[in-house]
Amino acid sequence: MKVLQPKSGNPCFGCGNDNPFGLKLTFQGDPQAGTAWTEFEPPTFLSGSAGIMHGGFISLLLDEVSSKVLSMLDKRGLTRTLEVSFEKIVPLGKQIRLEARLLEQDGRKHIIEAKLLNSEGEILATSRALFLVLGS
Repeated sequence: MKVLQPKSGNPCFGCGNDNPFGLKLTFQGDPQAGTAWTEFEPPTFLSGSAGIMHGGFISLLLDEVSSKVLSMLDKRGLTRTLEVSFEKIVPLGKQIRLEARLLEQDGRKHIIEAKLLNSEGEILATSRALFLVLGS
C-alpha cells in the first residue's frame, strides 16, 4: 500500500497543496495491483444545477484518480483521451469514493478505468482513459 498526500509546490486542483481553491485530496493505492482510490465529501462549490455535482468536476475527479494509478507506479503521464459515462446524479455534501485501476499498458500507453461511487457502493460515473507516460 502506498499513500500520496498533497505536496507543497504543487498547484493541482485535485491533489496539490498550493491551490487555494483546490481539494487537496490524499490518495491510497496498491502499486502491484495498479490501483488508486480516495474518499471525500464534495463541497458545494463543485455544484452544477439543483445541488448536484457539475459534470466537469466529475470528469476532473475521474481523471485525477486515474492519473494516481501512474503515480503509484512512480510514473508521470498526460491524459490523451478520457471517455466519461454519467450513470446517476452525484449529490454534494455526501461521501463519495473514487477508484481506478490499470487495465493494460503497451509501451508509453496506459489504459485506466475509474469509477465514482456513493457510500452505498452504487456507481454514479465511470471513465476509461488513455495516458501517455512521459520519459519512456
